Amino acid sequence: MLSSDQVKDLYKKYSVPCYSRAEGIVLAKGKGSRIWTPEGKEYLDFTAGIGVTSLGHCHPAIIEAARDQIERVVHTSNSFFSAEHAQLAEKLCQLSGLDRAFFSNSGAEANEGAIKFARRWGNKVGGGRYEIITFRTAFHGRTIATISATGTEKIQDGYAPLLEGFVKVPAFDLNAIEGAITDKTVAIMFEPIMGRAGLVFPAPGFYQGLKAISTKHNLLIITDEMQTGIGRTGKFFNFEHEGFKPDILTLAKGVATGFPIGVTLCRADIGDVISDETHGTTFGGNPLSARIGLVVSEIVSNPEFLKDVTRKGERFLGLLKTLVDKKPKVLTAARGRGLMIGLSLKVDSKEFRIRLANNGLVCITAGPDSIRIYPPLVASDSDIDEALGILGKVCDSY
Repeated sequence: MLSSDQVKDLYKKYSVPCYSRAEGIVLAKGKGSRIWTPEGKEYLDFTAGIGVTSLGHCHPAIIEAARDQIERVVHTSNSFFSAEHAQLAEKLCQLSGLDRAFFSNSGAEANEGAIKFARRWGNKVGGGRYEIITFRTAFHGRTIATISATGTEKIQDGYAPLLEGFVKVPAFDLNAIEGAITDKTVAIMFEPIMGRAGLVFPAPGFYQGLKAISTKHNLLIITDEMQTGIGRTGKFFNFEHEGFKPDILTLAKGVATGFPIGVTLCRADIGDVISDETHGTTFGGNPLSARIGLVVSEIVSNPEFLKDVTRKGERFLGLLKTLVDKKPKVLTAARGRGLMIGLSLKVDSKEFRIRLANNGLVCITAGPDSIRIYPPLVASDSDIDEALGILGKVCDSY
């Protein structure tokens, strides 16, 4: 096994330097909520791979399914039918109440698919409309189309000209959405909880108002549930909290707990405007990723599993709010839903994150003054208590 220093040397020499990796941690293995370096240093992993490893590291059901699938067939291309692909499509459509599924490789590609589906629907049956309203503080991916949909200038810097057809408004502002609609508007696309922006939630009444606007103007509603989907908020999909169903729904991250897959779900009339050679992928929906996605969906959609995610999330958030009250010089607020939790700081988030890592807890930044805490959905109460102790210890270091 390579040492941490050897791995870092190879990265420095051969890898494109687009990630800071501020903690300097080299990962060699993981189990449940734990990860280890080649030298054996242990960390509590409350990043879950930015919400990806929904069932933690090396879940026994995932290992069993992966081994079985690898021994049978891993990849076929979409020139052929595959039972795993078909079964996962059925499962996600049944769970969401939507009608069609398209599988890709990543969240950016799932969102790219949603953009293409909306534009094609707008051109075929929507009177030639193509513009999509997005939020200024949104994050939808790293392709040219998805950074064009994203409002952050740093993410767009150096990639001009961007794709036309995106109109940006303040997040969750119904008046701004209504005011941005023209005869070219086909859809509204947003994250129901804006994770990268610091866990920003809509105000009460947003979904009712949005539904009224979309009905009035015959607009599609696209929800980007990369971070909120697959049980992260205590429901299988976040939209279930709102009594609301989108027209197009995108997923990735937690779908296959680390195996790469993106999903674009939609109404039948939207999916049916896509035909042979109008969209596609080589790796998307391959039997291995689809098989793992099906196992994850069956585990996470169990009502008792989701009930436990809700219980742990409420307990953790309550303890964090108590910590905020005790550490006002460092912390300002805790917010979240399920096991998707944000903590606002009075100190630099990168420095705070590094201090957490130095004490054995890894989390994710969300801008200069906030961190995201995304435990695996299988994290135990004792894992949560340990993380809380480390958070308190780091607060005391300021």
